[in-house]
Amino acid sequence: MYDLLQEKGAGHIKIYGGGGGVILPKELEELHNYGIARLFTPDDGRTMGLQGMINEVVKGADFPTGKNVNITGKDIKNRDYRLIARLISAAENYPKEVKDLLVSLNQDKNKTPVIG
Repeated sequence: MYDLLQEKGAGHIKIYGGGGGVILPKELEELHNYGIARLFTPDDGRTMGLQGMINEVVKGADFPTGKNVNITGKDIKNRDYRLIARLISAAENYPKEVKDLLVSLNQDKNKTPVIG
């Protein structure tokens, strides 16, 4: 799953998991070093509790996306949904950085694509 996210340009999506204590400590370390955000162990469950683990996952997902977006009107017309989603995030989180791009897209006299 991690490799597929990387291949699809979605490396910002973090992976969390756990359950049952079947992953050895050495394997946990290897997976974390590889890029898995966190694999919870039974000890984590005992010390953190379910709410603590949920809080950690939510905290890890709470970051702005859309920085350094590179999208053109052609990407929108080709319905590249991944790039369109990044543009929407950039407009929400980094409006100053994408202002010129949004203005140029707004000036496009072609038929406006409908998203959704």
